[in-house]
Amino acid sequence: MWSSAAVRRSDEPGNTVPVLLGLVPLLPGALIYIGFRPETLIFVSWLESAGLGELYRFLRALLGPAAGLMPDWAIYNLPNGLWAFAVFAVIAVIWPLRSLAGGFYLSIGILLTWGLEVLQRFGLMPGTFDPGDLAMMALLGGAGLLTGVVLRTRRAPE
Repeated sequence: MWSSAAVRRSDEPGNTVPVLLGLVPLLPGALIYIGFRPETLIFVSWLESAGLGELYRFLRALLGPAAGLMPDWAIYNLPNGLWAFAVFAVIAVIWPLRSLAGGFYLSIGILLTWGLEVLQRFGLMPGTFDPGDLAMMALLGGAGLLTGVVLRTRRAPE
């Protein structure tokens, strides 16, 4: 468990907590996309454009045998939930949510997560609307907020 002495203030230079909260949840989400989602997704073309096509194909071949072991919700909804966790955890660990900046960034987070999904529902955004995505983003986004708030309040002695 985290001790208060182990967590630095989020506004201190060199604090890696926001970076870790943002990147660590995205890794399993990216691996799910690489290993188990259709190869026609725009994500794959982004990897190809970034020169990561060979790495993509290697990881896909490595993860492929586990495809039958993954439940559909983990393949199709969990990556969105992990994205929401990362967004809201980073916001909550950096800004007090009751501050003007915290409220602003919280609103941006809501627009970037649930807002984009709702736009898919009305055909205003490419993709497939899925209520399971909204549920997973609500669950893990809320967990991210709670995690960020707890870490923000457990500061090292000044």
